[in-house]
Amino acid sequence: MMWKKIINSMQTKSCEIDVLPTKVLKSFVTELLPIITTLVNLSLSQGVFPPNWKQAIVRPLLKKLGLELIFPNYRPVSNLPFLSKLIEKAALLYLNKRV
Repeated sequence: MMWKKIINSMQTKSCEIDVLPTKVLKSFVTELLPIITTLVNLSLSQGVFPPNWKQAIVRPLLKKLGLELIFPNYRPVSNLPFLSKLIEKAALLYLNKRV
């Protein structure tokens, strides 16, 4: 039940890399929870992070409105897959619990 609460508390932003849009995943979280739990536990126990979850869509974002539209005034923003963020959150919770 902890994972369901964590998943529902996360933002519903989707990434083009996601196979399943976050909105759909959250709608069927009860049905998908056993699979997601297995994926997260395997990743943490084996110390393996799936390579396709390491990919991100990187877009330039203007640092402040009103700045000149030149290269130095932009910063990179990475859009990561939802499950990638979930494993990151799981690792953080696990590490904080152990300390």
